[in-house]
Amino acid sequence: MSDQEPTPQPALSPPPPAAPVATATATHPPHDTGFKETLISLLISFVMALVFRSYVIEAFVIPTGSMAPTLLGQHMLYRSAQTGYDWTVNPWWYFNRDLPFPVQGAGQRGNTPPPIVTDPMTFSGHNLKYSQNYQDQHAAKRKFRGHPEGGSPKPIRAGDRILVQKYLYEIFEPERFDVFVFKNPALATQNYIKRLIGLPNEQVWLVDGDVFARPVTFNADDEPLPAADWQIQRKPRRAQSALWRPLFSTEYTPLDPARDGIDWFIDPWIAPGFDHPTRTSLRTERPGATITWDNTNWPITGWVPYNESAITQNRTGFRLADLRMRAAVTPDTDVLTCTATIASHQHEFRARIEPGGASLQMRPDDQDAPWQTLASHTGPLLRAARSTPVVFEHVDQALSLIIDGKVILTADYDWSPDQRLLNATGRDTDSFFPGRSRQTNDLLKQGTYKFANPRVRWDFEGSPVTLHRVGLDHDIYYQPSHQHGRARPGLATHPARPATMHADQFFALGDNSVNSADSRAWHTIDPEYAKQMFGITMEDDNMSRGQYEKAIADTAGLIPRNMVLGKAFFVYFPAPHSLGGRIPVPDTGRIRFIR
Repeated sequence: MSDQEPTPQPALSPPPPAAPVATATATHPPHDTGFKETLISLLISFVMALVFRSYVIEAFVIPTGSMAPTLLGQHMLYRSAQTGYDWTVNPWWYFNRDLPFPVQGAGQRGNTPPPIVTDPMTFSGHNLKYSQNYQDQHAAKRKFRGHPEGGSPKPIRAGDRILVQKYLYEIFEPERFDVFVFKNPALATQNYIKRLIGLPNEQVWLVDGDVFARPVTFNADDEPLPAADWQIQRKPRRAQSALWRPLFSTEYTPLDPARDGIDWFIDPWIAPGFDHPTRTSLRTERPGATITWDNTNWPITGWVPYNESAITQNRTGFRLADLRMRAAVTPDTDVLTCTATIASHQHEFRARIEPGGASLQMRPDDQDAPWQTLASHTGPLLRAARSTPVVFEHVDQALSLIIDGKVILTADYDWSPDQRLLNATGRDTDSFFPGRSRQTNDLLKQGTYKFANPRVRWDFEGSPVTLHRVGLDHDIYYQPSHQHGRARPGLATHPARPATMHADQFFALGDNSVNSADSRAWHTIDPEYAKQMFGITMEDDNMSRGQYEKAIADTAGLIPRNMVLGKAFFVYFPAPHSLGGRIPVPDTGRIRFIR
């Protein structure tokens, strides 16, 4: 018996006459009813899309290269016929930014040279030593680079289009190293995208390219009081994996390393005792062999090809030791011992893989000093006749050993900012404070970091071995800078100018640290924001520009919470390819989550 109320039944009536036999035909609603339903559905979808865009997710386009190559603004895409390597270059503008191509312009000394590029996998700082005259070198660069001489410039491609979660930070607190979108504090009508570095109620100091932070409180006079010691801020693996920049890898060895009798390509790996069974592999029959990086011809710096210009094409930049060594190792027997070593900052760091296990070690840069084991693993890792990817990372004062895609060992060491500067420069922190006898910021001089010049080495013992994809990558380097238009150091780039965040303030940097307008350089804030935060305006308070900027000096460069628009999380339409120069073709291979 059912608990439901019975359905009413119609009254009894004579049965209807039998219907004539006919082909069944579906009935359709009247035309006007279908049109109304379609229109209503479209309106509902449109309203839902507007609500979704306004309150959940919004699309943005990346205009410039301040986050390159993580996220691309307008750029040119190149592919080397010699190496097969793809890379992007910031557009070169000479006199007209409205044209779809970089255009050659005229100057006091005649026409500027036409746009030319350098394949990052073949260019080295001194591979033109056969030529003594600069003009000869310049001509030779264009001829011996893996590119045909006088190649035409590439069309300019649009920037990546991304999705931003607008109100995620209303539920969850922002996390360091998030990529986020915000209103430019200096001009609130502009939207900016950067990486979040500094959080509320803390101080940030960029030391030798890495991020150090400490929590602070504020006294009655609003002066910051340290609540703990400085600590290095290590990037989570999701972000770190997106920030490695390749210096070279053997799979990009050029097809023709010599041309017209000239060795125009210099291999960065110095490998005595190794042969090349193929163009991209290395093999040694010796029981003991070593591979070292050629620091002279291939300096290890934070330079990225995106910033290459048409006139200055050198690999300048701060030397850095946050590196990733990698190789696919195939031993002939099970008794191979493989060691990856990075020496810098007056110390050596290494991953040692032996037949019975592996370890991470460090020691002072002294051959007589004993090795300190930071972490160890027991068990075989390399097997005979099997190609095993080996990765050794030294980044953010931490070491990692990754075998066959799995993190086997991790360890870290905790140097303070003072120790880090001392080990990089040989000088204590107090010596960098300006005084009567020191009016310049030495931290801006690359030569100051004389002990940061790294040395990289692979050692193999006990078995013949074959290597593939022998590569070296560098991490992002947050370099020191001047404040824009000012002689004083950029915010957070000097011990005298740490960035200090109050509640609901953030500090942000671009991934393209060499060429990014970010919290280091901003020296003013939007007048409406200044009025909102401080109740001051130049006009109402009859202030000079200098007085106005002094009043906002501690806030310029910081981003208030109410100007944060959301977290960038997905590249849904990367810069498209072009079919015939007119039809955009989505680059679906670069659709990805933002890390």
